[in-house]
Amino acid sequence: MVVAFLIFAPWILIAIAIIMIFGNGVILLTVAKNASLRQNDCLYLISGLAVSDFITGIGTLPYCANMIANEYVNCTRGSILGTMVLNITGVRMNQFITLVIGIDRLYAMLHPISYRTKNHTKIALFVTVAGLLIGSIDSAMYLLELTLSDVMPTCNLLIAIGPKSRVYRFTTDLILNVSTQIIYAFVFYKIHKLENEQTNDVSRNNFRQVDGFAFIN
Repeated sequence: MVVAFLIFAPWILIAIAIIMIFGNGVILLTVAKNASLRQNDCLYLISGLAVSDFITGIGTLPYCANMIANEYVNCTRGSILGTMVLNITGVRMNQFITLVIGIDRLYAMLHPISYRTKNHTKIALFVTVAGLLIGSIDSAMYLLELTLSDVMPTCNLLIAIGPKSRVYRFTTDLILNVSTQIIYAFVFYKIHKLENEQTNDVSRNNFRQVDGFAFIN
């Protein structure tokens, strides 16, 4: 069972990576070619999210090639981390941008007029670059902590990274994921609360505006 999994694991990952590359590539191409879509303010951040997933997909392929070449055993630490650089970067970008999208939706709900005045193109570009930088720092930390020539029993990333990097990864993953869940839960709570408070035409109109800002704008 385990041997069969090790044989098919890289091929499964390759299939997933190709789907990610194709799917997110189509999203980015569609946004780039469709001017009307670019009028949607929050779509810029979603495009940044697509960029992160595209990078993750691209970064998965060399890791899979490394697994296949080594038959999933006796990979050097350097080969594991080196082939995972883009994957690590893309995953961290995804986490960061997902969190920012939640903050963006919350701000759009609470301050709709001010939200309209923001330069969302620059904000999305800044967030995407910041996510890329954070992901790159993660990759560099993993590469610099330990000797890259060490041979690992398998090609698993968690085995390759050092103890400090494991603690850092767990802590940052926990903070980012919990923060994201809290923000999105609050957004949905506010939407639900406003929906239940619709008692007249004015409140119903306010709800439609907030709902539009939160999910459509």
